[in-house]
Amino acid sequence: MSIRKLTGTVQNYAWGSRTLLGQLQGRPVPTATPEAELWFGAHPQSPSSVDGDSRKLDAYLREQGLDELGPDVVHRFGKLPFLVKLLAIDLPLSIQVHPSRQQALSGFERERARGLSAGDPCANYRDNWPKPELLCPLTDFEALCGFRPVTELIELLTRFGGDCFADAAAVLRKSPHGHGLKEVVAGWLAAEACERARLYDSAFLAYTQAATKADHSSRSAKVLLELAQRYPGDMGVVVAALLQHWLLPAGSGLFVPPGVMHAYLRGFAVEVMATSDNVLRGGLTPKHVDVSEFLALADFNAKPSCPLIPEERGPLESAFVTEGEYFSVSRIVARPHMSYCARQRVGPEMLLCVEGRLDLVAANQEELVLNQSECVWVGANEDVYCVTGAGQGFRVQVGA
Repeated sequence: MSIRKLTGTVQNYAWGSRTLLGQLQGRPVPTATPEAELWFGAHPQSPSSVDGDSRKLDAYLREQGLDELGPDVVHRFGKLPFLVKLLAIDLPLSIQVHPSRQQALSGFERERARGLSAGDPCANYRDNWPKPELLCPLTDFEALCGFRPVTELIELLTRFGGDCFADAAAVLRKSPHGHGLKEVVAGWLAAEACERARLYDSAFLAYTQAATKADHSSRSAKVLLELAQRYPGDMGVVVAALLQHWLLPAGSGLFVPPGVMHAYLRGFAVEVMATSDNVLRGGLTPKHVDVSEFLALADFNAKPSCPLIPEERGPLESAFVTEGEYFSVSRIVARPHMSYCARQRVGPEMLLCVEGRLDLVAANQEELVLNQSECVWVGANEDVYCVTGAGQGFRVQVGA
């Protein structure tokens, strides 16, 4: 049977939760350290274990080759193209962008040629792959993603007032497209230290005053003041004013293509991405910030972000339709006395249970129980499997 359980690897980052992953897995909480992510995949930085033993998924796939990945996936990608995570966020992540395929290739080669290792804290590129990603909230989820529409942005910055935002609004009136947005962001992030301090102080005062107003700028100002409390003096607190603020309900989705500026603030979610760990940070972080590389990768002409509502594909499956070639994601809601049969389109897939219990039956009639927080690998040579039970899972396949 080519259906095998995977043991995920926990990542302990400071912004993680001490309760969310532990509760999902039935462990005592609060945990000793923050637990931010649970990875399922073959990324060499933290590959999953196969069948609960010492075998790692990346090594297993190198051994099995075509049988498990399928010839089409081997030809197109040369490896498993997606990575599945559970995100447990208690504190805001950095404002960041991810590279396109070509940007990742050239950036990775450039940094290695300079003698900068992939593990160096100042490295921008950990690998040579892009990182488009799909976020699927399991709870109410708060995020900043994509730029606000320019007309809305000019109005908000005008309401905020102060030198910092009045000047930015003037730039956008003169150049209300990507060029104007880039000029504003570059002017803030690339300013000399004394000028950055002046701009930050002006923005902080504007937020403080706007928070007391009886209009829609008050809500935005309060969110930005929360960021200022966490990252005082960080210019990401100023750049964040340009980004759309989303309150995403459980069951929705948010697709983030390469180059789209974003920051996740709080919540619990499934995240699916191309197999990469490339993150270019622009603020809200004590980590390395390469302003020129961040600006080079940021897409200031990107389409406005918009939450996804999954499309029903049957009584038990709904799909998140995105433009990505690296992965395809659907949500499976199993109900008693109903069966969902998964026929693969191309290549391997994973099924992650996030609620209740899923019972899998392979084509050869072997059975496997999947409890919440557990994930299985389904090889390309497994034609069909069926799911029963009472629970919720996310099915991740290779994109078309």
